[in-house]
Amino acid sequence: MNVKHLSISSYNDLKKISPKVKVIHFRKFASEKLVKWILKNHSQIKKFSFSNYVYSRSESSVFDLIKEKNVEVEVRNRSAGRPNLLEAIRL
Repeated sequence: MNVKHLSISSYNDLKKISPKVKVIHFRKFASEKLVKWILKNHSQIKKFSFSNYVYSRSESSVFDLIKEKNVEVEVRNRSAGRPNLLEAIRL
């Protein structure tokens, strides 16, 4: 299965969401307004991924909204910086 991922670190990244994108990763922030906009305009999204930092700073209303739309949530617990090659490859 070839799933397209997109990492969101600024509002400019929203322009990069194509119909092929199924997974969105929030690197720096995730607001209710932002998540609501993505869900409204891109119904093909199957999963939201959050860095541990973003997850800890986000309001519960963000996750309530995601659960309401039956979209999967993943929290990535890894250290800061670029992932090494072994972390990037998921078996």
